[in-house]
Amino acid sequence: MARTMKKTPPAIEEAAQQVKAITIVNAGPIEHLNIPIPSAGVVVLRGNNGCGKSTAIKTAESILNGGNAPGVTLKDGSLKGHAEGLGVRINFARSRNTRTGELEAVKVEHSIDLAGFIDPGISSPEAADRARIKSLANLAGVKADLKLFDVLHVGDDAPLDSHQFETMFPEGGSSSWDLIEMAAQVKRRAENKAREFEESAKKHKTEEETYRSQAGEVPADITEIPSMESLHESVSNAIRHEDAIHAKIASCEREAAKLDHARKGLAELPESSVLKLEGEVNFAQEQLNTRKAVTEDLNAKLDELQKRIKESCEEERFTRSALHAKRAELASAVSIDATRKTLEDFIASSFEEPPTAAEVNDAANAVADARLGVERATAIRRSLQCLAKADNAKLRFGYQASVAAEYRAAAAMVEDIVTNAIHADGLKIIDGRLTTKTERGQVYFADLSHGERTRIAMMLGLARVGTGGLLVLPQEYWEGLDGIARKSVDAIARQIGVVVLTAKASDAVEPEPIHAEVYCGNPMESVK
Repeated sequence: MARTMKKTPPAIEEAAQQVKAITIVNAGPIEHLNIPIPSAGVVVLRGNNGCGKSTAIKTAESILNGGNAPGVTLKDGSLKGHAEGLGVRINFARSRNTRTGELEAVKVEHSIDLAGFIDPGISSPEAADRARIKSLANLAGVKADLKLFDVLHVGDDAPLDSHQFETMFPEGGSSSWDLIEMAAQVKRRAENKAREFEESAKKHKTEEETYRSQAGEVPADITEIPSMESLHESVSNAIRHEDAIHAKIASCEREAAKLDHARKGLAELPESSVLKLEGEVNFAQEQLNTRKAVTEDLNAKLDELQKRIKESCEEERFTRSALHAKRAELASAVSIDATRKTLEDFIASSFEEPPTAAEVNDAANAVADARLGVERATAIRRSLQCLAKADNAKLRFGYQASVAAEYRAAAAMVEDIVTNAIHADGLKIIDGRLTTKTERGQVYFADLSHGERTRIAMMLGLARVGTGGLLVLPQEYWEGLDGIARKSVDAIARQIGVVVLTAKASDAVEPEPIHAEVYCGNPMESVK
């Protein structure tokens, strides 16, 4: 059943008379079509299937992009046809179409394939997103250049610039990459560097723990550690003192032995007979002197006393022999007395007492304490050295972990850089996938419904074409939008100053094969 067209309000008719238009005559199945080109908003071509909606869109694009309407043919049975608008005229002929005139200051968005962006026709979601991102990058004019990532900074706030990146890649390796592959490689290299620093940091952390374990407990009261020289000198002094104690003991033992020997020798000596023998010697001397006097007297009386002289001489010889014997005994007695006096003087001399057992024990303890001090100081010094190494390892760990974190952050920023470069508002690249934020959270663009993908693509297209431009949207994608989404597209188009040209199949038989309407947000429109 035919549906009567809703009458256009007077205000809209008046506005339509003021806007520009594209007129198409005898093109394909179209006999006559007037397409209004308002300053902004959505223009919808309406009609049944086969009425020429696609032909009208192709013709409008040809007027706007400088082509000669390839694929648009003259209407069957017509001798001539044309399309005119915005200062350009295209004449349709059997052989070839011609274009004349200069296009007014209107631009058309034809760089982005909205249909291909919404559904690239690739079964792999990852590959489909890759194609979408490439499309956005091409549209934004973003080239695969490592300088794009010069904003990354790693270590001491130094830029991880293109020169540093080139050193990370094989020679000439980046020349054949597209933007997506380059971003993936930069991210992968940054993550590899992060892992390298993380492994190094882990090694230094293990070193720190090992050194702290080896250090053990350092006494809290340690304020200053004596030098090893002074500690070893203390040990040497203690040993020398102990050796002196033991030497003194040995000396005392030797002196005691000598003393004992002297006492035994003194005890073995006979009683002194010096005085007695001196008296006997003196008596013998007196007798000798007497005998000498007698002998002299007798010699005077030699003749009378020959016999007595002989006897006296005999007695003299006997007495002399006795004198010599007594003198020998006297010498022996004097020697014995001298020995006795020496021994008595030695015994009587003051004798130094040997060290006591307590002194010997104290000396041994002093040596043990000195050696313990050396061992303790050595252990503390070793502990402090371990702690110093642990602190050094901790510093290296902190640096390596910090650089690793910066590389991680740099890797995380790579896709943000690409996202910002392609200017895809509402879309974000995560792990090489195109995502967007919804009420369900951050989801993959490929997981959105057809209508959601279409709405986002429309928003991107509107933003890309800019004020004064015209965006062509295939019929099936406009029909895939619900009423709210269509109103949103129209509102944004009007806000930006963009014209959207699309089509919609009629729900019933129209009074005319094809016509164009300026979309007015009909709330009764529903998804086809």
